[in-house]
Amino acid sequence: MGKVDQGFVALWVARHLFEGRLSYIGFGGSGKQVRDVLHVDDLCDLVTRQIARLDDVAGQVFNVGGGRRVSTSLCELTELCRRVTGKTIAIDAVAETRTADVPLYVTDTAKVEATLGWSPTRDPRAHRRRHVRLDARERRVAAVDPDVGSRQRRRLGAPRAPSTAMSPLGATG
Repeated sequence: MGKVDQGFVALWVARHLFEGRLSYIGFGGSGKQVRDVLHVDDLCDLVTRQIARLDDVAGQVFNVGGGRRVSTSLCELTELCRRVTGKTIAIDAVAETRTADVPLYVTDTAKVEATLGWSPTRDPRAHRRRHVRLDARERRVAAVDPDVGSRQRRRLGAPRAPSTAMSPLGATG
């Protein structure tokens, strides 16, 4: 599962779970911006196909994403998070559109589909619900285990717990 700073889905889920604040920025503050979403399992399926067909993909560049079928607006994602977490949080509306704001981003995956026969297969609503359930489970574990979810607790003002994690070389730190 991604970290909060790795994408808008993780951010939206975390803010709902931990009752943080969010904003619909740009385009009138409506939250109607659309992005496609790619589940990590779909990406792993693609990498497996690429490895199996290295000669076919050598030197090529592919656009990879969820495409039109696996896309969502911020409004749709907000409603899903509300339903799954049972929490309604304040979402500010910032009407001003910034220079780099994009109203719609959906990846054109035609080349990778034609070359490898790959397209995302995970249902977008199901994998967002799974993402929320995983975050919810981590939050429950975090209440018992001080090493799980410490970044989120720090964002909420909780003290940092001492680390007992193993380093790659086996030493504790």
